[in-house]
Amino acid sequence: MSALLLDSCAVTNYLRGNERIRRHVVTHNRIFLNPVVLAEVRNGFGSSRVRDRSDQILGDFLAAHRVDVLPITSETSIRYSELWYYLKRLGKPIPQNDLWIAATAWENGLTLLTLDDHFQVLPQIVVRHEPVD
Repeated sequence: MSALLLDSCAVTNYLRGNERIRRHVVTHNRIFLNPVVLAEVRNGFGSSRVRDRSDQILGDFLAAHRVDVLPITSETSIRYSELWYYLKRLGKPIPQNDLWIAATAWENGLTLLTLDDHFQVLPQIVVRHEPVD
């Protein structure tokens, strides 16, 4: 089974119709997000003039049978801490929310689809990086 964890940028770009991101999403059997990703995406809607429509599009995406939201568990917090210390030693911190996303990918053995290049310094996870045009 092929599965992906999407970060916030990947979800947003998918919902906006980005063709490169869409190709990844449609070619995988399972798509996962975590609560941090949902919060960030919904925060983006908060300033949108089309919030109701955006909420509906996200709801339709989440209702798809192959899309699931993974919980943040105590194991996720352990992995978060390990990543944080690893990055501190490297002197390359990344945003805290992205640490939760990376920890979720690591805990569940998922490839992370992202537009952010800072995930690439984490050998603990497999990253599919799609740079911004």
